[in-house]
Amino acid sequence: MAAMYDVLCSLVISGVVLLMIVTFNGTIVEHAGAQTVRVTAQTNLTTVCDIMAFEIRKMGYNVSLGTDSAIVYADSVRITFKGATTYGGPVDVITYAFDSTSTPNANKKTHILQRIFNGKTQLINVGITQFRLAYFDSAGNPLTSYPIANVRSIKSIKLAVNLESTTPYITSDERYLKLNPGAYWERTIKPPNLN
Repeated sequence: MAAMYDVLCSLVISGVVLLMIVTFNGTIVEHAGAQTVRVTAQTNLTTVCDIMAFEIRKMGYNVSLGTDSAIVYADSVRITFKGATTYGGPVDVITYAFDSTSTPNANKKTHILQRIFNGKTQLINVGITQFRLAYFDSAGNPLTSYPIANVRSIKSIKLAVNLESTTPYITSDERYLKLNPGAYWERTIKPPNLN
């Protein structure tokens, strides 16, 4: 009888230990998935913003600013500008336009950013939820009447981008987190060729 009691106790204890191991493994897998979603969102944001910042810094390069303006159009969600993106290269025309109407992903808060480079449209679909542009004159005063009527008065540009995972994601034990982990990026750029 004591042997049967020992076997029964060892089965209960081994069952509890097995349940703890399975639960621990599930928690680790869930947290690894959440971390992957966060890192992917941050990586996508960094990549897109680095490209935009590089091209905006080239604004006005090789453009005859005495007779021409480096910025063609500017409002809060769209900018078109000219500048050579390669050293000594031809002048390129680049447009960034945020389309807040399209929602092609499972996360319906995400939208497409259009990059038009010399007439060729590229759709950037990495989970951008907000894209905002702000403009400042030489004294640092904000230009707030959109679209900007006198684009020659723009001397610096502030980019602000929110990005989330394109797929809805939430962990079961972290209900306080946003449904879609994301990242925010903001930078003010003073293109040297506008001064």
